[in-house]
Amino acid sequence: DPRDVEDLLAKNRVDLIITDFMMRYKTGFDIAVAIKEKYPNIKIIMCSANIKTHPHWFDDWERKGHINSSIAKPFEIDVLSKTVRKVLDCKPQLV
Repeated sequence: DPRDVEDLLAKNRVDLIITDFMMRYKTGFDIAVAIKEKYPNIKIIMCSANIKTHPHWFDDWERKGHINSSIAKPFEIDVLSKTVRKVLDCKPQLV
């Protein structure tokens, strides 16, 4: 439930969040922005069927640092595994 994210992050050490774009109470984008504001080191992978129809949204969010990567649904487990490895291995860029 996206409403539980704040509480979970306050109580647990989290390195990576994999979220869907379309959810019941908030979008994955809303969650990603809130997480990155408070926890900028947490990596976020966004999953969505909308990537196929609106790839520019996800490219823009990644470029702005709201997410670290995205995966189009449906996806194979090897795509998820490679994306997770790529995101976790990526070193933060110095600005």
